[in-house]
Amino acid sequence: MQYDVKQPESRQIYYIIITQPLITYVSITVGQTTLRNCLGQYKQQYKNN
Repeated sequence: MQYDVKQPESRQIYYIIITQPLITYVSITVGQTTLRNCLGQYKQQYKNN
């Protein structure tokens, strides 16, 4: 069986294998940043009151 990268199916699988960890990493990073920003704003509001 020959592995042909030109085939759409195999290329899609290859693409998924590469992008999946990247997407996970990005979403975790964005989630942490958003959480940190929300906590920072909450602390500021708490100080102001």
